[in-house]
Amino acid sequence: MNHEDSREIVLSPMLDALVREGMPPLSDQEIDAVYGVGLQFYARERWVEASDLFRLLVLCRPGELRPWLGLAACHEALGDEERALALYRVAVATGGVGQHVANAYLARLLSKLGQHDEAREILETLVVDESDEAAAELVHQLRCALCDTQPSLERAS
Repeated sequence: MNHEDSREIVLSPMLDALVREGMPPLSDQEIDAVYGVGLQFYARERWVEASDLFRLLVLCRPGELRPWLGLAACHEALGDEERALALYRVAVATGGVGQHVANAYLARLLSKLGQHDEAREILETLVVDESDEAAAELVHQLRCALCDTQPSLERAS
């Protein structure tokens, strides 16, 4: 058994106990640690486990954007796009740092679901700090992709 497996075995009973006994307040460091493990699960395509951790964080800090965004991404990866859409909307509504990323992911999913007008609307008003290269690139790609879906009078004739 490697170190990652032992952490997983310890984590599961801890989560069960938190749910059963009620959650004590978690410190910022504990929140960050659980979030980090959730990201690791997500990166390993273990979306159910990741979503469990993000759901726990949503219960602990419902006004924080990161866990909502993580939970939405898990549901999208699991193919539950309607729930993911609702969760991305909640993430956007929480505001704060990273809201532009939540808006970009929401627009991406809307576009994927064929809701191009709403996706365009979001992207048109979205201001991205160019120092956040990953978010700027995502928004650029989305804007280019949506240009390809815009109806054209020339195509119609």
